[in-house]
Amino acid sequence: MAPPFHPDPFVLHLADLLGHGPAQRVLDCGVGTGRNAAYLAACGHRVTGVDQAATMLARVDRRPSMTGAAGRVEVVQARLETLPFPAGAFDALLCTHVLETMRNGAIAQALEEMRRVLRPGGLLLVGTAAREGANPRGGREVEPGTFVFDRQGRVTVHLADREELARWTSGFATVARYLLMLEEPPSAPFCAQWAFFGRRR
Repeated sequence: MAPPFHPDPFVLHLADLLGHGPAQRVLDCGVGTGRNAAYLAACGHRVTGVDQAATMLARVDRRPSMTGAAGRVEVVQARLETLPFPAGAFDALLCTHVLETMRNGAIAQALEEMRRVLRPGGLLLVGTAAREGANPRGGREVEPGTFVFDRQGRVTVHLADREELARWTSGFATVARYLLMLEEPPSAPFCAQWAFFGRRR
């Protein structure tokens, strides 16, 4: 019976890559409301969700579906640039709809931290807004690759192109890379999304 959660489509592929063997230690970076983490926990993995926003972590903890036979998603409040875990602590790591909200320097630092806490050969999934095929709704470009999408201009979204994604993930051997066009309504402000799967070198 399929778990009663609706994760991002590329998280389904991550679950397939993790397989049905022993439980894997998985870190969800930018866990948000926890739907991806809940799905992977329901698949039998030991999942930790990290987010800098206490309000988001409180929403994860209150989800009644987070408990059950598959266990509970552990949550930790932290910034992605300074993950509070030892080196090689996780077998797999996902980060979806987060990097596009960060500045370039912070993105590089966060990805270095993700690489550090992932064991050698561990699996990485990055899902982020793509410049190729982007369709911002009501947004305006303020510099190459960056769009403002709220009326007050408080939130910017960074759109990664193919070359930038390759630079971000240079510490990982590519397993697969997809450019996805999400159907309406999208789970992010932009329809075009990169899904990068790699293994730590």
